[in-house]
Amino acid sequence: MKTLYESEIADMTRLLEETVDDFSKAYEVSVMEPLFCVSNKQLLLMQAVAHFRNYQVLNGCRHLCIAMCKQMGLQIKEIAESEDVDFILEKECKSIGILVSLTSNFMPNVSDEIMDIIDKLMVIVLQDTMDRQPQFYKPNSHKYRNYKHKDRIEQITIKQFFEMLGRDDYEDFKECVERYNYDAEQKLGITVSAIPTKKAVEKLREKIRKELLSYFYENELQTIFRKEEISDMKKWFEKNYVILVSNANFSRSIISSEWYYDLQVKTDGGIEQTAIVAGYLKSVEQLLYSILLVLSEDENNKFMLSVNKEGREKTGQDRLPLNYENQKLVLTMANNILRAIKGNKKIVLRKTKMTDRVIGYLEKYIEKTRNAYMHKDNLYEWSDIQKIRTKTFAIYFMVLGTFFIDLEKLSHIKDNI
Repeated sequence: MKTLYESEIADMTRLLEETVDDFSKAYEVSVMEPLFCVSNKQLLLMQAVAHFRNYQVLNGCRHLCIAMCKQMGLQIKEIAESEDVDFILEKECKSIGILVSLTSNFMPNVSDEIMDIIDKLMVIVLQDTMDRQPQFYKPNSHKYRNYKHKDRIEQITIKQFFEMLGRDDYEDFKECVERYNYDAEQKLGITVSAIPTKKAVEKLREKIRKELLSYFYENELQTIFRKEEISDMKKWFEKNYVILVSNANFSRSIISSEWYYDLQVKTDGGIEQTAIVAGYLKSVEQLLYSILLVLSEDENNKFMLSVNKEGREKTGQDRLPLNYENQKLVLTMANNILRAIKGNKKIVLRKTKMTDRVIGYLEKYIEKTRNAYMHKDNLYEWSDIQKIRTKTFAIYFMVLGTFFIDLEKLSHIKDNI
């Protein structure tokens, strides 16, 4: 079922990227600018994109809610776009009008004809609670008091909608949402942290090189491998580690996280720690994906991945082989990539006795670390961040010490993940 969420969220991410690119190009060619401006162009761009992003998110979540209902064998009826009701759900002998909203206390424009054929109107609010039961306060406004359908509206969170359908995989959905939030922040986010200069980035690359070769993470490796096994991996790692400070996407994620990590260490400035963690986790995901993408150039190597919404619409297939032509059509989240690696161990990793332990560590890292820490309502102790960083560097070492690596191609790869 998780593939359903990954596919819809991947489609939202693609639409967001296209919107940002379109608006960015428009700003570049514009010959006019505001006379009075209290912000930079980045804020203006974000405000413009946010309007369209809200529509994309709502539309994506509508499709998702409909797909979930169908998956559960429930009868639904889709409604004309002129109505604010997204669809009617038949459940337990009742007709429920469903509407997805970003905010609470939305007053939908619903015709009397629709209200006559439903028992109630349910607004699914795309919000989550921090640490308590959901609670929506009705506004004490003249407009709301005079809204004629107010007594027939029930507001619930999307988590409660999952529960109403009898689904127990809300956390899988939330993980996909957090992935979208991270990608959106990386694409467009405005931060109050210092932005590194070109010179600072080069200095940081050199620091990362030293950190990688200091083997500060060796104690972690010793919990899994024998001394001679670590020595064997070191020989390969020291040939390959330079790709981690190259211009590839996975390298940029590493550099970004190390920049924020250093800022936090130096200033204790309350940096958004989710961004640090998510950057490390995404760098691992991108590294694994990029390795498979390069290996896919050999037509004998078939790494089958589940398709996203666009892939299903274009091909009618549920799975496609990863290659440069198909990379925009497949789901590239960590679990999908790892499944492809497990099914093709002999063509992805050098033949050693360490293979299964490396894959086992990756599985544990992705399942335990990534899923546990990708939720923004988690607050981290600084020791947690340090542990994640150590494990991430250990994974860089294992992967570059046991996987088949093409230095030249990986150093310049511009993957689509």
